[in-house]
Amino acid sequence: MARVLHRLPSRQPPFARASEEPYRRRVTDAVRVVLAVAAVLWLSRHSTRNSTLSLDVFHAVNGLPGNLRPVFQLVYRLAALWAVGLVVAAALAARRWRLARDLLLAGLLGWLLARGLGLVLAEGFRPGLRAVVRSRVSPNFPTVSLSLVVAVVAAAGPYLTRKVRWLGVVLATLLAPAALYLGVALPRSLMCAAVVGWGAAAAIHLLFGSPGGRPTPAQVRTALHDLGAIAVSHVELAPEQPRENTLMHATDGTARLVVKVLGRDERDAQLLAKLARFVYYKDSGPTLFLTRTQEVEHQAYVSLLASQGGVRVPPLVVAGTGGPGTVLLAERDVGGRPVSDLPAEELDDALLQDVWEQVAQLHHLRIAHGRLNTGQLVATDQGVVIVGFGQASAAAPEEARAADTAELLVTTAHLVGPDRAVRAAVAALGADAVGAALPLLQAGVLSRAARRIVGLPRRQLGERLEELRATVAAAVGTDVPELLQLQRVRGSSLALALGTVVGVGALLSAVGDPEILARETARAHPLPLLLGFALVLSTNVGFALALAGSVRQRLPLWPNVKLQAAGAFCNLALPFGSQAMQVRFLQKQGVDAATAIAGGGVVNLVAATGTQVALFFVAAQASPERIDLGQIPTGAITALLEIGTAAVVAASLLVLAVPYVRRRVLPPVHQGARSVLDVMRSPRQITLLLSGFVLAYVLYGLALSAALRAVGSSPPIWTLIAANLGVTIISALVPFPGGGAAVATVGLSGALLALGVPKSAAIGGVLLYQLISQYLPAVPGWLAFRSLLREDDL
Repeated sequence: MARVLHRLPSRQPPFARASEEPYRRRVTDAVRVVLAVAAVLWLSRHSTRNSTLSLDVFHAVNGLPGNLRPVFQLVYRLAALWAVGLVVAAALAARRWRLARDLLLAGLLGWLLARGLGLVLAEGFRPGLRAVVRSRVSPNFPTVSLSLVVAVVAAAGPYLTRKVRWLGVVLATLLAPAALYLGVALPRSLMCAAVVGWGAAAAIHLLFGSPGGRPTPAQVRTALHDLGAIAVSHVELAPEQPRENTLMHATDGTARLVVKVLGRDERDAQLLAKLARFVYYKDSGPTLFLTRTQEVEHQAYVSLLASQGGVRVPPLVVAGTGGPGTVLLAERDVGGRPVSDLPAEELDDALLQDVWEQVAQLHHLRIAHGRLNTGQLVATDQGVVIVGFGQASAAAPEEARAADTAELLVTTAHLVGPDRAVRAAVAALGADAVGAALPLLQAGVLSRAARRIVGLPRRQLGERLEELRATVAAAVGTDVPELLQLQRVRGSSLALALGTVVGVGALLSAVGDPEILARETARAHPLPLLLGFALVLSTNVGFALALAGSVRQRLPLWPNVKLQAAGAFCNLALPFGSQAMQVRFLQKQGVDAATAIAGGGVVNLVAATGTQVALFFVAAQASPERIDLGQIPTGAITALLEIGTAAVVAASLLVLAVPYVRRRVLPPVHQGARSVLDVMRSPRQITLLLSGFVLAYVLYGLALSAALRAVGSSPPIWTLIAANLGVTIISALVPFPGGGAAVATVGLSGALLALGVPKSAAIGGVLLYQLISQYLPAVPGWLAFRSLLREDDL
């Protein structure tokens, strides 16, 4: 009988460590480096400016009685001893050369970055600050000693157990008040130093890789004993390992066990790494579990639910926590071979029928496997067994079950051909269930495991999927869904965009003296412009979140971000040109045409316009500058709305009056309307939709502020957001290519002049803003567009 238990961990030596293999470069380390660079740039902008709270904290600690000096000096030296002596000496004494190398390089990099940053800024304390200096170390920005300690402690973290790791964190934390008391640092300097050290450690991990911290066989055996599997006598690492966890094999005297292990120190199981995979990858599972125990308990529950419902699954032995914080799930090995490894002569019709009957029973229980391909099906003497419920979900919606069907159709068709695969699926599931999977037969819907099984390049895979879609459509008696065709951006479009730039220059030359404009632009500071360009590129994340909120189907984040970047290239010449790309992208992700048009087109556009208008009024109210809302051309806007409403009414009457048009148009309209209602009823979708647009438009306002700061002007940020949104709303109504950018440039310049910004700064700043927001993004946009085409996402 299966047991789900929680036991107190066995006592282990403080320095007992998990296995360091495998060493990997992780996405989370790259994110840490980017965040550290951004934080250091922000903290270094005004290294001598400190808030009142920061100075109050400094004076409170620095003003403590002088007889505490030995205590704080001891803490200061202990931290240095830990960083330079204890950890490095332990590494060398134990002959852990990789650890010694990483610690030395991290400490050296943290020291060099802190010293180099201090030399560039050439700033210490704020002039006139009263402080009691109780150390021979001269005050500097950032604090070099803290950078070195944090770099070493953070670099050593993955190699150490939790207790030893936290001891280093505590010592590094205590170094901050010691530095304040000794008068060698201010809070801002300490924050910058901590970020520098943290980023240096992440850079070393990214360069050389960091250990996975997987549990050892001895630790797993102890955990199994704690959970009641007393008879287990031998535990060994499985020859092939997944990325999400550690897989081990064990024996209990009667049969072999397959043990899925999530160790306490295994970095891939930690929350931040899991969150990064959940956001970045489409096939990371339908649920983000906050703890390792929740994950194995959920898998055990779904496996037991399927077993009780008559689905063949591996018998569950035990699941829970035991040993040194080791979370595991043990199942009996069913033997056999994966269906993906069977030779063609063994893939007879009886086996295919058994495969799809098991899937039919699983879906009858409303369970979606989440990664159902031939690699997760094992052919045994008792029949086909479904394994790998780590991505499964109970009470799954129809879309999730259809995704299971689509992935299994692709991988079985790869083995036996589309005709046999589809015939077996229809016989077991029925035409309706197989037809529901038809829009999901896209390369972007398949998991990485399924694409590895098929083993074809994207273009060849697309051709194979077209053949499979045609076979399915014929078998279920429906039409093959047509994908929206995209026309590549031509050279004439680029010439038109360049003409727009010339037109903008001509319009601006009429506003002020071109010589003054050129002089102000040449004097612009590059750092704010680089920051503004980075902010503009970051808006793609906001727009990607908004698109993810416009449809119920889960979208992969990175291809979605590339899609938004490619939209900058397309929109340079054509108003709303990215809408067609979004519809095509959604179809490639398995969204049907009606839902893609309703979600990626109508919902996205309406939500964007509504968010712009709402955020404009919020920013106008929050702005310290008075913005005259009476200047908004409400008459023209009302006239346009009336014309649009009349056009919609006329088109509706035409559809209702002509029977042929009515039969062709009303079904997809009804389907699109249902998808819109589904989105409107989902708090998650609404949150993604609105928060994504708010993030994007606020980032655009910050980019405008950065462009103006580059030419020496700094109006209030809420004023800039309101002005930018107001002009954007009006310029979007311009119907000819490139005209929106020209009108936005002149209109925004005029708005800033009305708000009191000097003429040369207003014109120069807006021109630079248009450059970094409209034209320069077309370069990475073109690269993103090419990448989407190459990966068959468009």
